[in-house]
Amino acid sequence: MSISAPVILLPSGGADYTTDIATQTLSGTTSANTAQILVNGTTAGVSYTPGETPWAWSGTLAQGANTIQIVAVEQITGDHSQTTTIVVILTSRDMSITVSAPTGVSLKRYQDKIEIICIQNPEINVIGYNFYVSYQSGGVNNEYVQINPQQVTEVSSYADTSKQISQTVNAVGNIRVTTTTEEVDRTYYFSYFFTKDQYTTLVQQGLLPDVGFNQEVPFYFVITAVIYDSVFGQVTESTYSPELEGSVITITTGIQDLPLRTQSDVILTYIKELQDADAGIDMKPGTVLRDITNPISEETARVYVIQDFLSRSLSISALQDFDDANNDGVSDPVSQSVRKRALQIALYLTDPNQVQQIIDDQFDKLAANVNVIRRGATKANGSVVFYIETMPLRDMQVSEGAIVTSLGNVDQGIASQSYTCTETKILQLA
Repeated sequence: MSISAPVILLPSGGADYTTDIATQTLSGTTSANTAQILVNGTTAGVSYTPGETPWAWSGTLAQGANTIQIVAVEQITGDHSQTTTIVVILTSRDMSITVSAPTGVSLKRYQDKIEIICIQNPEINVIGYNFYVSYQSGGVNNEYVQINPQQVTEVSSYADTSKQISQTVNAVGNIRVTTTTEEVDRTYYFSYFFTKDQYTTLVQQGLLPDVGFNQEVPFYFVITAVIYDSVFGQVTESTYSPELEGSVITITTGIQDLPLRTQSDVILTYIKELQDADAGIDMKPGTVLRDITNPISEETARVYVIQDFLSRSLSISALQDFDDANNDGVSDPVSQSVRKRALQIALYLTDPNQVQQIIDDQFDKLAANVNVIRRGATKANGSVVFYIETMPLRDMQVSEGAIVTSLGNVDQGIASQSYTCTETKILQLA
């Protein structure tokens, strides 16, 4: 089975060209039945997935003319396609064309990646952009590591800004027509994402040290523009853009607690501070100073308990964890909750219901922040089974609106319940 020769699309559409950049990337398409792409007889520097059509190759040129031959290998038979050849000339200096460094550079930080963005260059023959990173500001020896395997050529987003040119108003009777003419200027943006996977790959390749990929570790990014001049057959890369510093964002979804301090913690702090100032101070229990600091430390410990509750009261999820620790949908009894008992003691409350009321009020306040009001009690519908333990002498009727009450059980703690019948039922004799 024959296979078509690979096609070169970038950077020159397959035409020979001259460049002053030693590292070059060629990319294009091949047949879908391709097993691998060979460049000068090897797969070194080739990026290709068998069965796909896009391919790319990156390599370092020698000074002068470099003949690059690309061949596709068929999946089943292993036959080779005809050779696609391109000659790239590496010059020591570019005296013909220049390109400005990208402007309008910015960063967007995410939990697991950083997006590097620039505005489209004004030169019409810019063919793409390269994105670079370093773990040091200014690069290592003024050099950065390229993070995009191929030049970024696709626009990632755009933004429109309008400027009013003229406005006319025509009025006929009580009808007025206003016509506004605006000029719309569209700005195109190119971007690339630096992800943890790319960071790991660069570390494995020895291009970056393993400094970590988290919020505490900043990275430094620059961008270059690449231009192709079809007249001279030259590809030139711009100087670096202004450097940007950024790191990923750490997002913690768990509930964060303030550190709690007991009375013992507080009294130990008092003792340490006083004895640091004068090591001869006697702070044993029963001494005058201890009798003075004990009430202060007890009151301070109460403040820490109240502070913890206030902190949790800022969040619905945290307050719900405080109120219903086992997440069974029912508020934990004050007597069975260590936190609620501590709050009761801290507030000098004698009635546990007062503690629960404070918690419920806080839920109401949080809901009111988003204009949600707690509803009052609502009626519930249920079913009641009517039966008797002896044979009835006649039909027995339970009328609509009748109130029936179940039997409670004091020993089992089951209270009796009253029900209003919504329809008439008859217990028939037969």
